[in-house]
Amino acid sequence: MLQCQHTFCLECLARINVKSAAPEAIQCPLCRGLTALPALGLPRLATNSDMLSYLPAAMQRVYSVRFLRNKGKLQVKRSSEGHRRWGRSSLDVGLPSPPAVARDAGVGLGDGLFLLMARPGCRVFLQTSVVVMMLLLSGIVVFLFIYNYA
Repeated sequence: MLQCQHTFCLECLARINVKSAAPEAIQCPLCRGLTALPALGLPRLATNSDMLSYLPAAMQRVYSVRFLRNKGKLQVKRSSEGHRRWGRSSLDVGLPSPPAVARDAGVGLGDGLFLLMARPGCRVFLQTSVVVMMLLLSGIVVFLFIYNYA
């Protein structure tokens, strides 16, 4: 349950969080309110016991779960020969989105140039390239002008 009191299954929240640019909080898909995540992550959010009561008895059990955001997995803790360990029961929720620069680079030529100009090394290279191209084109125009009228 999020701070806004909207309730979602853990899988859905994990899928939202794994694609979010801010892993330390989750945005409610209904009201857009932000909920800061507990230190131990998504599985430590409060469980809505009223919502659980509507589920069939077999689905009302609350399991110990951990969320591995960097791997995009929810893992369920299960018993094994009398002691508890993290089992292989896991659910893929998708891999985290790449950084914003990598996603936005393919938007368009102008946007890509704008992102490159934000980096000092790229800016110097691009400006130098433009100056060299202008000199080269000016030289070609002068050569053609002289060649045609000589």
